[in-house]
Amino acid sequence: MGDDMADDVVAVVREGLANAARHARATAVAVGIELTAHPGGSVTVVVDDDGSGLPPARDRRSGTENLAARARRHGGTFTLTPSPQGRGTRLRWVAPLARG
Repeated sequence: MGDDMADDVVAVVREGLANAARHARATAVAVGIELTAHPGGSVTVVVDDDGSGLPPARDRRSGTENLAARARRHGGTFTLTPSPQGRGTRLRWVAPLARG
């Protein structure tokens, strides 16, 4: 993993934790980072919180737009969904380790 990708992974985790604290008022957050070795490989960051969940209408998106742009720059994806635990939010950011 190059320095640019490593910097983006750190930024994704930082933004996920900040969103859970500032906006969701979460009391617990779980962070997972997975590197896969399939041909080309990928890095996946998952941040789950137990906060208030996604509001029906979000008026500010600068942080999440930044995460989406970081994923696109690497040819990856970014999603925000309700947490599978039934309460809170799941941030999922995936990027291939090698483009091409």
